[in-house]
Amino acid sequence: MHKKIMLPLVMILLSTTACIGSLPGFLTNLMLMGTSSVVEAPPIETAVEVVSSSANPYEQFSYFRLDDGAWVLGVPDAPITIVEFADFNCPHCQSYKPTMDQIVWQYVLQGMANYEFRPFPILGDSSVEYAKLAICAGDLTGAGLWYASDILFDQAQSGASPLRAEEAVLGTLQIDFSAMNHCAEYVPMIEINRALAAESGVAGTPSIRVRYNGGELETIPGYEHGGGVPLAVLEDIITEAN
Repeated sequence: MHKKIMLPLVMILLSTTACIGSLPGFLTNLMLMGTSSVVEAPPIETAVEVVSSSANPYEQFSYFRLDDGAWVLGVPDAPITIVEFADFNCPHCQSYKPTMDQIVWQYVLQGMANYEFRPFPILGDSSVEYAKLAICAGDLTGAGLWYASDILFDQAQSGASPLRAEEAVLGTLQIDFSAMNHCAEYVPMIEINRALAAESGVAGTPSIRVRYNGGELETIPGYEHGGGVPLAVLEDIITEAN
C-alpha cells in the first residue's frame, strides 16, 4: 500500500522542479537502479585532450573524453566534475542552463571544476533527435558539443523542430549534412547515458551528480532524484573540493 502511494507522490513532487518521462520509463529507471547495465561504447582513448578547428566560444577551454565516450569540459586533474543529465526539450533544463553557464565560465575556465554534460532524452522522439545532434556535434568537432548545446537549448525553447534545430547547428558549426546524418544513424551514447542515469538514481531532468578526482558518480544530498541544484550549493561544493 505504501509503495503504491509513494510512487505517484514522488512523481508529483519531482514534476515541480524536474521533467520526468512516461510512467513506464520512470519505473524502468527505478528497477535498473543499483544494477550494472553494459552498453558498448565507441572505441576511444581515455582523457585525451583534443584540439578543435571550429571557431566557437569553447575553443579557449581544454576538454577531453572519458572511456565511455562522454566529453568533459575542463582538465583531467580538476578536483571535481559537475555532471548534468538534461533533456533539451525540458523547460526545467532550459531555465536551469544559466546556472550551468555560470559554473562553466566562472569555475571550469579557471580549472577549479569540470563540466560533464550528458544528453538524456526522456520526453519523446524530438528529444532523442536533439540529443543525437548534440552528441554527434561532439563526435565530429570535439568542442562542438557545448556550442551545439547552446544552440539546441535556444532552438528547443523557441519550439523548433529537430530539422530546424539541425539546420541551425550545421550552419553555425559548419558541419557537413551527410556527416551529421551518418553519425546520427547510430548513437550509442544515448543508451550509455540512460544506463548511467539509472545506475545513479536519476529520475528526472535536470539531474546533477558530481565526481571527485575523476571517480564514480555521487549524489548531492537533497537532490538525489532530479531538479537543478542551486548555484550557491554548487559553488560551496566546488570551493570545498579545491
